[in-house]
Amino acid sequence: MLKLAQQKAIFVSIYLDTGKVSVSAKKAGIRRETAYSWLNNDPAIQGLIQESQQALYLQALNQLNNKVTKASDYLISLLEDQTASNKDKLAAVRMILEQAEKIAHFNRIQIQNRNTPVQDNPIDDLADSLYQYKDSEDKQSVNALIKQVNKLEGKADN
Repeated sequence: MLKLAQQKAIFVSIYLDTGKVSVSAKKAGIRRETAYSWLNNDPAIQGLIQESQQALYLQALNQLNNKVTKASDYLISLLEDQTASNKDKLAAVRMILEQAEKIAHFNRIQIQNRNTPVQDNPIDDLADSLYQYKDSEDKQSVNALIKQVNKLEGKADN
């Protein structure tokens, strides 16, 4: 017969893999009611599950962040490509600005929900400078970008 600590470890491991209480309880050799009791009342199990879920979330977020970085690099290279059409460049500018706004909004919501500071994120800094106009240098950068978009829009219509 397994010790209680072993049963808990098996339960948590299977539960994290499957998300199913019944399957996890059976593999750990416990009743389903015991499993629910652990999930609802055992701070150690709750902490393990929360830490594991947070680690998985951060891993997925890092993978997504890497893909966003690659996509951003492509869009920036498109802006610098002399052979790209103005229409394609304008589409790239719009995508960059739309995504920066969404990321800034998402991060603000995360900060509000957690009431804790998040790690510095260069994308946040970009979005904040674009949408909050912190100082005159940011305003000049945004105004220059807006002029470039307007110029591209004029050429894209031709």
